[in-house]
Amino acid sequence: VLGLLAQRDRPAGPPPAHITYLDGRVSIDRDGQSTEASVNMPLADGDRLRVEDGRAEVMLPDGSLLHLDEQTVADALAPDRPALRRA
Repeated sequence: VLGLLAQRDRPAGPPPAHITYLDGRVSIDRDGQSTEASVNMPLADGDRLRVEDGRAEVMLPDGSLLHLDEQTVADALAPDRPALRRA
């Protein structure tokens, strides 16, 4: 019982990179499937975030914010290493 309590009381690690703001057409390509992005959606390694018309904001695990404008693509290479390019 004490072991379980100690695990529960441990602070959790930082949250994964996730979408904090959306406006317009924004999608996520994951595992060969494209889906409409939503606020609080986590980004996993290999995800591609596409901002077609609009804007998006992503919070990285270290707390920094990534602001994306229209016609931008962001590839999640690793939890803390996005790669950006103009679509």
